[in-house]
Amino acid sequence: MNTKIYRIGRVAVLALIPTLLLSSCGKTDNPEANKRDSKGNTVLMKAVKEGNIDWVTELIKDGARVDAKGEDGDTALIWAVDSRHTECVKALIDAGADLNMEAKNGDTALILAANRGYTDCVKVLLKAGADVNGKNKKGEMPLTEAAYNGRTDSVKALLEAGANVDAQDKDGRTALMWATEDKYPDCVKTLLEAGADVNVKDKDGKTALMRATYNELTNSVKALLGAGANVNVKDNDGRTALMYAIGPYSGHDRGECMKELLAAGVNVNMEDKEGNTALMLATRYNCTKCEKLLREAGAKE
Repeated sequence: MNTKIYRIGRVAVLALIPTLLLSSCGKTDNPEANKRDSKGNTVLMKAVKEGNIDWVTELIKDGARVDAKGEDGDTALIWAVDSRHTECVKALIDAGADLNMEAKNGDTALILAANRGYTDCVKVLLKAGADVNGKNKKGEMPLTEAAYNGRTDSVKALLEAGANVDAQDKDGRTALMWATEDKYPDCVKTLLEAGADVNVKDKDGKTALMRATYNELTNSVKALLGAGANVNVKDNDGRTALMYAIGPYSGHDRGECMKELLAAGVNVNMEDKEGNTALMLATRYNCTKCEKLLREAGAKE
């Protein structure tokens, strides 16, 4: 008998394998290669987490099931992406790992890689045929996840692979809308250059411009206006970007985004469904700078 020991981190799995089975060519069928720890995670998962490609290769050769699910419903491929071990990702793909198998939370390996901004993993998965527009249980997609987290390089890779720039999640939000949730002007620019529709509405009737003004993202507001964003469109509550420019209604005095909207010719006297104008809201929430700007622009009392 010949003795083989798999050592991964603190895990040591002792496998007694006949010398004949260890001979050169091809995959063997060693049950120890599919050994699980007390939590239900496999030796292969431990190996990819450590990023030791030699052990991963050996386990695959010895018959490790690459699509086995562990404690949290994740596969070795999910573990490899999560740990950003690109060579392990490649090895698992070469061994036939299911690229689009979902983790317990519904994420695919590509959605996870895009979320983290692991562009090297994103490119490997895309080259192997991962679904660039695949949605998880929450309706999230690789592109929306990359945009939400400002992963511009991953956004570019996904767009180059054919991602639908205007695809909407279950709430109707596009990647462009998610990119305007935080200070990601480069991401916004990339999406606009790819032809993103600036006037798409989500299920609440909100546009990317409304989100950008609400979040006081002046650079993104400028980019959206330059791309033809409609300044006077209303959401389901009748509110406009100008009203959202007043902000989270916390008394915080703002105004920079409002200046951009005013320069773009926004109608300062439009009313929401409750009859409120932007000036009324600015007064109510003590946004003195906004009040001044609106009055100077001809807003009616």
